[in-house]
Amino acid sequence: MGCLNDQGQFPQWIGNIHLSGPCNRSCYYCIGQHMMALNGQNNLDTWPLAGLEEFVDQCNARGISRVYLTGSNTDPLLYQHIEELERYLIKNIEQRRIRFGLRTNGALLARRWAALESFDSISVSITSFDAAIYMATMGQGQPPTVSLLCELAQQTDLTVNIVLCPEIVEDMDILWTLETLATVPGLKRVNLREPYGQELNPARYPSATQSGHLSVIWKISQIGILLLSQA
Repeated sequence: MGCLNDQGQFPQWIGNIHLSGPCNRSCYYCIGQHMMALNGQNNLDTWPLAGLEEFVDQCNARGISRVYLTGSNTDPLLYQHIEELERYLIKNIEQRRIRFGLRTNGALLARRWAALESFDSISVSITSFDAAIYMATMGQGQPPTVSLLCELAQQTDLTVNIVLCPEIVEDMDILWTLETLATVPGLKRVNLREPYGQELNPARYPSATQSGHLSVIWKISQIGILLLSQA
């Protein structure tokens, strides 16, 4: 359940708790679709999580005080024991002040608003605010409303991740998405993410540079600098 990859020259400074189970979206670019070993595994209603004590011991051994709840193939807001997990981490991680973060697709933000109070930071991944494009890329449901993101940005440290599927780049829907996010007070970080397993076609991406590297920088006055890089 835990991820602490600090082998080699780069020390680990965060810990990730990975959940698995059914998801409320069907994103065609989801990395979880390539993790066949997770099929049939569901810990969304499990408490305590398997390996939690060992994970905390490793966090303490490394001095880690920032932990993120995420999903390998699911939305972590589907987890039924968020408050218990928060209390356990606060009690058992030895750092004076732990930061508990969430990485979610945003589908359950409104329904699980009370649970969001457990987190110091929240990262929401979307593709578009256009309903048809959102459906085509994320498989089901509707994008989070701007009003909901506005309220969330006032409550917590909010980051929005935009997954750069071809559907949002080819017709430059990405620009409308960025302009929309620029109206969210308190939102200061937007990450542009390449969809997993999608090879970039230079003909579709006019900002592609030599040697297969892609670097796109957008400046939005209310948000700041947005950076996408592909190694």
